[in-house]
Amino acid sequence: IGRADGAERWLKVKGRTSFEDGRAVRMIGSVLDITESKRAQAELAAARDDLADQVATLTRLHELSVRLANSPGLEESLLAVVEALVELHGANSGALSLFDEDTGRLEHGASVGFPDGLLDRVGGVEPGPEAGACGACYAQRERVFVEDTETDPRFAAYREFARAAGFRSVHSTPIFTRTGALLGVLSVQHREPGRPSERAVQIADLCARHAADTIESARSQRAVRESEQRYRSLTQIITSIVWTTDSEGRFVQPQASWSNYTGQPFEEHRGFGWAAALHPDDRDRIRAVWAEACATKTIYATEGRLWHAPSKAYRHFEVRGVPIIDQDDEVREWIGTCIDVEDRTQLE
Repeated sequence: IGRADGAERWLKVKGRTSFEDGRAVRMIGSVLDITESKRAQAELAAARDDLADQVATLTRLHELSVRLANSPGLEESLLAVVEALVELHGANSGALSLFDEDTGRLEHGASVGFPDGLLDRVGGVEPGPEAGACGACYAQRERVFVEDTETDPRFAAYREFARAAGFRSVHSTPIFTRTGALLGVLSVQHREPGRPSERAVQIADLCARHAADTIESARSQRAVRESEQRYRSLTQIITSIVWTTDSEGRFVQPQASWSNYTGQPFEEHRGFGWAAALHPDDRDRIRAVWAEACATKTIYATEGRLWHAPSKAYRHFEVRGVPIIDQDDEVREWIGTCIDVEDRTQLE
């Protein structure tokens, strides 16, 4: 009901009618102002809805984490991040752009919701204050809001693109590593003009965090693979034997230089099979030195005689190995070399 001062109040009305000779003669009742109760109910309902939204958001983010943990490649992982971003924003499209050091531009990494071929026609974006939300975000190293692509001067160069893609507002979030390096930009677009809510902004930050971790992990794995390839290439061109074992001294992967020198294929030198290539008179002594090095986690160094397949004879060698210690002070693996010193030994 409306009051004289214009305020509206909720009322609860109850009444009881008295009858005489079958006719209603009076009514007794009460009027109770329940505005505060109604307001409390509305606030409770809103809180329940908000809680339900938060639970749904957390569930979706958890699903994203699981998917990223099991994703086989970077491209699929970045697409999963953009899909989650668009879904949680209720948006019509989203894109992840990565900065390319070679071109100096933001290049396409993953996207959802754009017409086929549209992003290819636009190409990379050169960062700058008037290079749309994405380019400005990277150039300024901070989030950029474009509330209306039709009026914001920063979007003038991309206005036709926005019309073709069917969006009127966009906000872009920078993708930083945990050490502060800027990798790229995560953007989400809406059909209507406007500014995202604080929660939407927080979701964008979380998705950007997922993207940064995923990119860093992929690059680290690639660096490890490249390092392993360089190591394998190195072991193939040097004449000494380069070897790696597990923490207890077992060959767990093929040792190319060992096979080339001793003639033992992997099936024979696997595990502790390498000992068979040692001279019978040297085996116990070398094993004892090895056991001592393993027990003390110190450098392994000794000498002996090793079978040399090309000359069909035992040749003198020196061996040195170093333990690779992990953060828990445990030996993860051993890396070492065997150097042929037969010629020096004969001269001596």
